[in-house]
Amino acid sequence: MDLTEQEVRFLAHRTKLVNAWRYVGVVLLVGVAGFAGWLFWFAPLLANPFTVLTRLENSSIPPSTMALSTALLPIVFLTCIVLALAIVLFVFSAISNERKHLAIVQRMTGILISIPSTVTSTEEDTSQLKASTDAATPRR
Repeated sequence: MDLTEQEVRFLAHRTKLVNAWRYVGVVLLVGVAGFAGWLFWFAPLLANPFTVLTRLENSSIPPSTMALSTALLPIVFLTCIVLALAIVLFVFSAISNERKHLAIVQRMTGILISIPSTVTSTEEDTSQLKASTDAATPRR
């Protein structure tokens, strides 16, 4: 049940990150919401589709702004693709960390944790859990 020094450092690092996320996450949410509100009120052509529709119907958008918007559309699209790829990479990182956590838990408890791919009933799930627990329990 002893952990290696590397595993202890890993758990300490993860604990620091999880505790810091409370503050970082709130700051990020407030920052994004504030930026969206600022864009909505001070640059409505960038963030408010209703303003854009109204100005298109009234033909009050200058041709230079239309040309600039058309030129920036591919950049915005590519940025969204890059952000989507970054999210997927972060999920891979999170899954990798979870695998490390599961390995540490398995080493500490000695119980093999298995997640069935499909569970057809609660009784089947309970019997699988009991069987894996019984198999991991040492006989005396």
